[in-house]
Amino acid sequence: RDAATKAEVKQLKTATESYFVDNGTYPTPSTSGSGLTLSTLSPYLVTGGYISAMSPKLIAEGARYVWGSNGQAYAFSVFLSDGSRCKTGTNVNMNWWGVSVPLCDF
Repeated sequence: RDAATKAEVKQLKTATESYFVDNGTYPTPSTSGSGLTLSTLSPYLVTGGYISAMSPKLIAEGARYVWGSNGQAYAFSVFLSDGSRCKTGTNVNMNWWGVSVPLCDF
């Protein structure tokens, strides 16, 4: 299960980075960047052609997206098979989801 999570997060990160290259900002789907569901990225990444579909597995498991610094940083929070959570992205603010949430090793 964790291997699938890692692969899907890597694909999502690649799509998010490609979006940044083309638009000069990471997706900013609301005025608040805190803890948005992954489905809020669909208009940016799926409709934009960066990814074929949002991962139903990551959505069902409660993965979250946050952006900051005027669209110049982002992070994903995902759950692992042991019930723990980790975060990954660019310039991950340690306050995003709390300092006790470790960085993912992928």
